[in-house]
Amino acid sequence: MCSSDLLAMLEECSTLARLVREADVEYMLRRSGLRTLLAPSNDSLKDIQPENFEEFLERHLLPGGQETFDLRRCHEIKTVAGTVLPVKQENGHIRVGKGLITRSDIPCTNGVIQIVDSTVAD
Repeated sequence: MCSSDLLAMLEECSTLARLVREADVEYMLRRSGLRTLLAPSNDSLKDIQPENFEEFLERHLLPGGQETFDLRRCHEIKTVAGTVLPVKQENGHIRVGKGLITRSDIPCTNGVIQIVDSTVAD
């Protein structure tokens, strides 16, 4: 199942799934090649209405299938949009940019989903 289809099934990411559908950018999550989606949880998207949702989504996509095992070895990582995000370990958890990973390593056919507690970049 690709990340777009799996995202639609994740209760804690239903707001992101809705925004992806409304902005008609599901194709970004269906592309071939491995990608990591840093998926902001519903609570973190309550008051967010990005002007350019495609750009917003690119700032939450990482090239390759980055599992927590891989992220623990990084100090920073570059998003598909070219934004460089710091990667830090905090009390056994991983923070990528501003987002703390709350549910990790959800596999999909074209990568992995990491659920974060906030948007990762402004």
